[in-house]
Amino acid sequence: MDYQKLNLTDNPFAATPVTGRPAWCGMTRLKSDLERRLEISLKTSPSAIVLNWGHYGSGKTHAAKYFTSDQTLAEIKASAGAQVAPLAIYVGFPRVDRGAVFNLTSSIVGKFGVTEFASKLEETKNALDGAQAGLFGRLLQEYCDDSELQKIFHKLVEGAPEAQDKIGRVLFGNSSSADLRDLQISRKPDSVADLCRIVTTAFNLFTYRTPQIAPLTSAVHLWIDEFEDISSLSAKE
Repeated sequence: MDYQKLNLTDNPFAATPVTGRPAWCGMTRLKSDLERRLEISLKTSPSAIVLNWGHYGSGKTHAAKYFTSDQTLAEIKASAGAQVAPLAIYVGFPRVDRGAVFNLTSSIVGKFGVTEFASKLEETKNALDGAQAGLFGRLLQEYCDDSELQKIFHKLVEGAPEAQDKIGRVLFGNSSSADLRDLQISRKPDSVADLCRIVTTAFNLFTYRTPQIAPLTSAVHLWIDEFEDISSLSAKE
């Protein structure tokens, strides 16, 4: 095909989503609708599930990558008048080999990396305790009522590099009995409830705010791609 006849230099539709900030190919109304919905999330506290539906190849992945880029998040923060930008995470829908929930939570933690995840929690603890002594611990007990899971968070914020590999194995489900013994944790988090509680506790801590305490992040946007694969899950999943 002679692309020059179309005022193009190459096929604009790549086989895989482009990196960086993709073009919207005239879908400005959809872009504006998504921007407006994301701005609302920065101004209000309730959680919400938003389905971005489209046929195969219609640009859903491009949209997810666009709205998880640092430049776009900064623009949304400015437009919404938020104090800080949202935390946006892009993950693919988990394939069912070790369980959908386990794969999803592993993907989320994996996007941070154990070191960055621990650093973000430590930054949160310092900010909360700096505003009000002992606040991090009280919120941890409120958000996560399992004492063994609380130990994982305490180990993460202690900042001990030698423990991070072991904590990583605990979070990714391949810890040994020796790891648990060294960390003084009685059991590994292996139930759906455990895994969900770890992620939701972290997100609640990152977004905690009061009139006197600014949040570390204004909101959490979790973009789950290829969500149509949910139809392949068993009833239990």
